[in-house]
Amino acid sequence: MSEFEIRRLEWADMPPVTKALVLWKSSAPPGLTPAIFRHHFGDLCLAVASKSRGVAGILIGTLEPGVPDCAMIQMLAVDPELFGAGTTRLLINRFIMIAKEKGCDSVIIALPFKSRTFTQFFTLNGFEPSPPPPEMKVGALPAGKTDARAGTAADPAYWWRDYYAAGEHAVVMRMGI
Repeated sequence: MSEFEIRRLEWADMPPVTKALVLWKSSAPPGLTPAIFRHHFGDLCLAVASKSRGVAGILIGTLEPGVPDCAMIQMLAVDPELFGAGTTRLLINRFIMIAKEKGCDSVIIALPFKSRTFTQFFTLNGFEPSPPPPEMKVGALPAGKTDARAGTAADPAYWWRDYYAAGEHAVVMRMGI
């Protein structure tokens, strides 16, 4: 990891990052990335990069309007070759540091409900399932779903209904900072 540095994501990174997200098999649709860059680009957008390799991971974060003291991770993607190397944790730690400097007391992320791997990773790194902030809309339990367990990611109180697309729900994870 020593060859890599965490730095601010730059506009010039957009074309190679857009291509890399396809190679990294990111869950973000290709057309979504430029829209996220345009809409959310700012101080809370980070890259992990090296001179020899270029950008190897990104974190796009925001301060949420109407949700005081809360920063949100909008997108997080890392080259799969670096899984287990601490790259994702470095991005999250820098994001938390900047969010604290901006006066935030918590960080949230919405994760695909079906992805137990992501939920486990964030749980191991200090995040807990949390209801979305009241200013953010949460939906009802999908029809036929009966295995919700209170206080877990399966609890519909922690869901953002149709967050990604119709029928594609997210679970909200929060960390106090």
